[in-house]
Amino acid sequence: IKSVRMQPTSLLVGASADPVIAVLHQKLATTPDGRPVLGGELLNESGRTVNIPHVLATFYDNRGKVVWVSDGYVAQALLPQVPVPFALNLRDDLVPQVNNFRVTVNSYSLREGR
Repeated sequence: IKSVRMQPTSLLVGASADPVIAVLHQKLATTPDGRPVLGGELLNESGRTVNIPHVLATFYDNRGKVVWVSDGYVAQALLPQVPVPFALNLRDDLVPQVNNFRVTVNSYSLREGR
C-alpha cells in the first residue's frame, strides 16, 4: 500500500436506550370554559415511535415548595420529529400559589415484531 486516503466524519448518537422527548412551548393558560391548564407540545427527538407518553408536571410556589402534581397520558403515539400537544389540569384555587413548574415525560415503546 503506497497511500491511504481517509475522510472521517462524526455522528452524534444518544447513549441512552430511552427516547429523548423535548417539552416545548409550555405555559399556564385558561381553556375556553375557564379551567386552568398547563399546555405545550411534546417532540420525540429519537428515531423510534413512543407509544405511551406519560406527562408529569410539578407545580411550585415562590419558595420552591411543591403545591400540586398533575399527570396525564397523551392520546396518541409520538412519532419521531412530529410535535404533539398536551394539556394537564390544575385546580382553580392553586393558580395564585403557582410560581413555577417542571414537566417531565416518561415513555413506553412497544417493540415491533413482538
